[in-house]
Amino acid sequence: MTLIFCIDDDGGMLFGGRRQSRDRVLNEYIQNLIGESPLWVTPYTAKLFPAGKPLSDCDGTGYYFVEDGAYDLARAEEVILCRWNRRYPGDVFLDVDAVKAGFCKVSTEEPAGSSHEKITIETYRRK
Repeated sequence: MTLIFCIDDDGGMLFGGRRQSRDRVLNEYIQNLIGESPLWVTPYTAKLFPAGKPLSDCDGTGYYFVEDGAYDLARAEEVILCRWNRRYPGDVFLDVDAVKAGFCKVSTEEPAGSSHEKITIETYRRK
């Protein structure tokens, strides 16, 4: 399974129960990345990815877009960090360092977004 997170420069994910930011181009990038693989989402995230499958049915394959739900890093083979390259107010933060958790960075991309000049996308794979 691949876990996908969107974070700010401080590792922030949510503030006041809402995502810090969103970007139409990033959503399209994720759709293209996953292809026909399942995308697991919580009800909150389903608004971004209507074709996503309910996390409650997750079988441990495919991709899980993590915003407001629990995740099990031990089940992940890959982690994708989408960095906004900005600081936003935050009260929910990513609590994992991929490298310390046994992952190795394998790629970095920096596409321009629709609402962000540059989004840094880092892919980490389990060593």
